[in-house]
Amino acid sequence: MEDADNREFKDSDGFLQPTYGDLDDQRQQANYGHFDYRKQQMEDNLRVLSETDRRHKSRVRIARAGLRIFNFMCSTVVLGLTATTLAVFNATRDLTAGPFHAWPADAYSWPTTVTLVVAAVSVALNLVILVLLAAVSWRSSSRLDTVATVFSVISFVAGIILWSVVTGSLKLSGLKDEFAGTDIWTWSCREGPRRDAFEGEIDFQRVCLQSDWTFICAILQISAELLSGGVMLFGLYRRVTKKKLSTEEQNYRDYMRANTHIVKDN
Repeated sequence: MEDADNREFKDSDGFLQPTYGDLDDQRQQANYGHFDYRKQQMEDNLRVLSETDRRHKSRVRIARAGLRIFNFMCSTVVLGLTATTLAVFNATRDLTAGPFHAWPADAYSWPTTVTLVVAAVSVALNLVILVLLAAVSWRSSSRLDTVATVFSVISFVAGIILWSVVTGSLKLSGLKDEFAGTDIWTWSCREGPRRDAFEGEIDFQRVCLQSDWTFICAILQISAELLSGGVMLFGLYRRVTKKKLSTEEQNYRDYMRANTHIVKDN
């Protein structure tokens, strides 16, 4: 009787204890839970990084396109102003009215000519960059994006140098000839009986105003190029975040590959 009771107690005791199969199921469920939690965590992190990268990418493209459009328009304005100024100068340089000459005999126009050439180069560069940016937005090609970036860097360096030369030549020529006034800008801005003598033939005030706006646009071009440099620096920062996103994507793929058996079971 006692043996039967002991046997019954042992059987019931063994019944209450978990078997090895139950322990395996619990471990498996725990692994599934950890896998799901880790997977969700990585997916949320990837989602945040993707949205951040997409936002940075959009801002960089909008800023680049906006600045290039501004540079293109400003360069076109300068091109038109300088071309008109040189056309007036060349058409009236030998004009006389009594004792007055429309322009001095030793007048030089190289600052305006340099401005015209720089504006033409700037228009061409900005047009090429705008076409490349449009192609990148349309086709989303990394190769075209690289080409556009290279042209942007070239335009940035060339723009800073060339427009600095333009502003320097225009300003220094005016300072140098403050009393002689043999450059187009200084000569056209001077008032006196000479201007009155050619009032019906040459609008010196308009030529002077065009030269003023040419100088202002040149300064604006330098400012825009400096802003373009800031956009390029932000683009480099975006490349860092993009690299971080690529690393997280690779980690996610590696994690899913390492837990293939759990993925298949799910």
